[in-house]
Amino acid sequence: MIDGVVFEDIPEGHEDHRRKLYAPFNGDVRGFSGAAQVKVAEVKQGEHIVLGRHYHLYGELFFVLRGQVTFKLTALGGDETNEFVLVPGKRLLVPLGVMHEGRAQADTILIGLTEERYVSPEHNDRKP
Repeated sequence: MIDGVVFEDIPEGHEDHRRKLYAPFNGDVRGFSGAAQVKVAEVKQGEHIVLGRHYHLYGELFFVLRGQVTFKLTALGGDETNEFVLVPGKRLLVPLGVMHEGRAQADTILIGLTEERYVSPEHNDRKP
């Protein structure tokens, strides 16, 4: 496994007749200091999109509300590649300097939290 990558179940919350409550991030992901930005990607019906193909100089935490995203992670300067299928109930931490690419199914809702705020592709997204 690429050093620093975290792929795990989201901790169980609690549920009653009114709602189900859980916290995909509650300051409990080792190696992730907290979010400066929260982003939502809603994949349109009938489309299968590729997200990413870049890396950042900060960590990024992902989870899905609905659907599925298959992430391919590659360590920079190395040959190690890992693949993870992100579905509701799982979370994935992509540490700084790890290339990531996601293939999302139609009608997926993906949430991303970043340790730095987004400015522009030129500022935030790095290509090898």
